[in-house]
Amino acid sequence: MPGLSNVDAMSGFFERDLTDSGEVFTPTSESKSGWGDIVRGPAITALLARAIENVVAPRDADGQATADASGQTPAQDRQHASGSADRREKEGQAQLIPARTTFELHSPVPRRPLRTEVRILRDGRRLKLVEADLICGDSVYARARSVWLRPNDDADVSDNTPWHADRQFTTPGPGPWNPSNDRRLFRSADKPWSDQGWGHQDAGRKTVWQLPVPVVVGEFHSPYQVAATVADVTNLATGWGPEGLDFINADATLSLVRLPSRNEVGVQAIDRVDHDGIAIGTGVLFDEDGQFGTAQVTTILQPGGRIRFEDPETGAPNKLV
Repeated sequence: MPGLSNVDAMSGFFERDLTDSGEVFTPTSESKSGWGDIVRGPAITALLARAIENVVAPRDADGQATADASGQTPAQDRQHASGSADRREKEGQAQLIPARTTFELHSPVPRRPLRTEVRILRDGRRLKLVEADLICGDSVYARARSVWLRPNDDADVSDNTPWHADRQFTTPGPGPWNPSNDRRLFRSADKPWSDQGWGHQDAGRKTVWQLPVPVVVGEFHSPYQVAATVADVTNLATGWGPEGLDFINADATLSLVRLPSRNEVGVQAIDRVDHDGIAIGTGVLFDEDGQFGTAQVTTILQPGGRIRFEDPETGAPNKLV
């Protein structure tokens, strides 16, 4: 996939089957949540992003662009391809960016065959509004609504620049790493990066680096799916304390000004507030080129247990206690 690191396409959150009634997605072992025998949040957000993208900017199993109804190829490949600006000028339009996607995670998703349904609510030249449902049986278990905007390459407001945070990000080195099944690396405050969460179970500010997990076995991530995967991880980055994680996501909102340029991205906590069992966490999303967006999660206290990272010598690496 242009501009993205290689991934193991033989792994993934879901197995895909094409039936007479459409695509059916069967959760794999990688989709299992730390909260129990339900589908984990990143798998849900990534699958809904895939469904939305297949309507707005479809791709094939190799992650390559395919033509949409107008005959145009989708934006992500134009962004990473050489000469993309010239190509957009000839086509007379810039790429669409999934500027905001809100994932409503209102019900625990069972690890049973799932399907998606997508509706285009507005199909304008500069703005597209798309909604997708995640369905098991006859019930909707999660929903996403996504606003796609068309940027303007000629925009220049350099004479009117408002305040913005000047952030510096540290990314992990090439390893070698031996990450847990979650395929994540961790950093707390100024501690060095680690592939085991138990070494960072403290009150320090957290950064989580997500390694590739394909959404569907046999397919490759798109940049949008990469961002959607890590949006849910904002809960871990913002809510993880010395005794583990107490809150589960009710929703996640992903906001992007560009697509990630790599298949590995990070989320760093920048804010958190909680009261009476409800918490809001905000993180910045970044890759090796810097910040490309933000994510905010609304979470609720999960009664009856918390997720802890245990020392591998004394317990499971990711344990619900």
